[in-house]
Amino acid sequence: MWQKKESKLELAASMVRQAMPEFSNKK
Repeated sequence: MWQKKESKLELAASMVRQAMPEFSNKK
C-alpha cells in the first residue's frame, strides 16, 4: 500500500528536475 509513496516521490523528483534544472545542478 505504501509502495506507491516511493513512486510518487520519484515522480515529484522528476518534475522538480524538469521544472528547476538549476536546483539539480547546485548539487
